[in-house]
This record gives sequence, C-alpha cells and structure tokens, in this order.
Amino acid sequence: MRLSLQSENDGPARIKVAGAINQNGVRSISKPFNGLLGESPFSQRVVLDMSDSEYLDSSGVSWLLGTHEHFEEAGGRLVLYSVSPMAMNVLKVLGMHRLFHVASTEQDAAQLMESHEL
Repeated sequence: MRLSLQSENDGPARIKVAGAINQNGVRSISKPFNGLLGESPFSQRVVLDMSDSEYLDSSGVSWLLGTHEHFEEAGGRLVLYSVSPMAMNVLKVLGMHRLFHVASTEQDAAQLMESHEL
C-alpha cells in the first residue's frame, strides 16, 4: 500500500492510495497522512482516490475506519472515491459504506465534501 499526494490546491487535498489495503500494507506505513500533509493532517479536508487499490481486507477496513474517526475527531473530513467494485463489496458486506463518505468520481467527491461542511 502506497499513499501519494496528488494535489493540494484551494480545495481538499487529493491523496491516491495504490496497492492492496491489507494487513501488510497497513503495517508498512506509520502515520502516512503526517508525512503527506504535515503535523495536523486530520484537521484538513481530504479526498482519497482508491482507483488503484483493488484489494481490501479486514485490516484495511480497520485502518480506513480509524483514519475516518481521526478526521472526524479533529474537525477534518475524509471522502473516499473511485472505490473498486471488489473493495466496495467488502465495505457493503460489513455495512461500512453507510459510515464512510463515498463518491463515484473525484468531482462527486468534491461536491460531497462541500455538502458536508462544518
């Protein structure tokens, strides 16, 4: 699993996750958002591009859940978008698709982000 900052314009920061979001991937990176967004990453607005991440296991879901909670607690916002069908199926089976903010495209993610302003 690799995270990369794609853009940080006036709008939300766009981060791309690539590779499997699984136990090995989650364990391989420590505080990934700090390295990309600075000292207080969870207070920011972030759209997470999941188009290059086909595989999601329970460890990956747990990581996404913890990340989502960190953003919510710090006053930031996280929106997932372009979630692969396989990963979306995992989220739906676990009922997590109702908890996360999920959009089909980057444009939809930006609109969803704006509709959830604090």
